[in-house]
Amino acid sequence: MADVEKTYYFVVAYKRSEARLLRFAEFADVAAARQARLETELQFRGDPDVEVTVLSARNRNEIEKTHSRYFGNARKMTPTG
Repeated sequence: MADVEKTYYFVVAYKRSEARLLRFAEFADVAAARQARLETELQFRGDPDVEVTVLSARNRNEIEKTHSRYFGNARKMTPTG
């Protein structure tokens, strides 16, 4: 039987014009991640410059490799969960 690695879900809110992460949160449960995405979309609904998404991967390092534009300038990240 093959080893199955756990999948994690990451909610990302990204301000395009500033190339800045507004939120980066990790979830083990896809339903919780979807709920967090919805809440985040509602939070930023008046700003068309904010992109909100859920990404899945085995760990944060994979996300940083496959979606590196979100992490181009970690100093600009606002920790919001």
